[in-house]
Amino acid sequence: MADAQIAQAVALEISTVSPFPAADLVWGYVVQARPEGGLRVDTALASRKQVQGFLYQQHERLKGGDAEVWAFSEAGTPIALAGWGGDRRARHAALHRRISYCLLLGALLLVGAMAVTPIAQLRLRAIEAAVGYSELQGRAMPVVTQREAFMQTIERMGQLREALSEQADGIRLLEVLTQVLLDDTSLQSIEVKGLKVRISGLTANAATLMQQLGQQAGFKDVRAPVAAVRNPGATLDSFNIEFQLDPAVWSIAGAGALQSVASAGAVAQVNPAASTPAAPAPGAVQPDPAATGAPAADIASASAPRKSRFSSGSETPRPVPTPNKVQP
Repeated sequence: MADAQIAQAVALEISTVSPFPAADLVWGYVVQARPEGGLRVDTALASRKQVQGFLYQQHERLKGGDAEVWAFSEAGTPIALAGWGGDRRARHAALHRRISYCLLLGALLLVGAMAVTPIAQLRLRAIEAAVGYSELQGRAMPVVTQREAFMQTIERMGQLREALSEQADGIRLLEVLTQVLLDDTSLQSIEVKGLKVRISGLTANAATLMQQLGQQAGFKDVRAPVAAVRNPGATLDSFNIEFQLDPAVWSIAGAGALQSVASAGAVAQVNPAASTPAAPAPGAVQPDPAATGAPAADIASASAPRKSRFSSGSETPRPVPTPNKVQP
């Protein structure tokens, strides 16, 4: 049964057994569960006038306080009689309930805080780490940008070096060919494709020319795609020679450029044809063979014009005008 139904049943039972008038009746009850089942209700009945008279007699002890009236059952259970101190007891009970609820809520909050604290700490650490990483990334951004620009520059330099390693230095090549080729050799054409060179022209001995080119530093795979031909009645061989240039020596980006120039100069010093005297300038005064005591043949060879290595080989040397002799 619900508490309200129990109270109604007890009030009905007391109204039937009470010896006091209804206006003078005060009562109270307690309910206990029985082990064998059901409920045990202990009630106490009293006259209101008698209770008030007793309280008046005890006013010295009560000292004007709001007293409560209790009765005890046979089992010693206290039974509060309604009408004295009930409101205060209800207020105290409500206050105690609120305090209990607050304590319970505080305990739950404390337990929840204890459970959430590690997670909150980890969360705060993660946020702090993210903020620190963002700040570090912002400070390192200029350095990262410079590094990317540096890497791009290195990549472009590598591409440029790779492109230059496949290109021959044409000016140095012409200089070295001028020093290496003999005076009896004239070039009619020179073709350079990357590091592959093909030359053609006229020479007195094509085999000697190929051997000389093969000994030159930086020239390799010297070969003749077609055999040298000497036309009937001609004194010079028509040659076509191909060779590869060493990229370490002849490429524009090669590291051995100075060494190749030095080796070419050494070959020029060893070549006896390089010591041939140059032709005198037009209008220059030539010494008299008789006055100088030199053989006429030596003076004639010294005054002969030198043929260009890059001519077609068919030009006829122009006669050198004989200057007037200077009388002593």
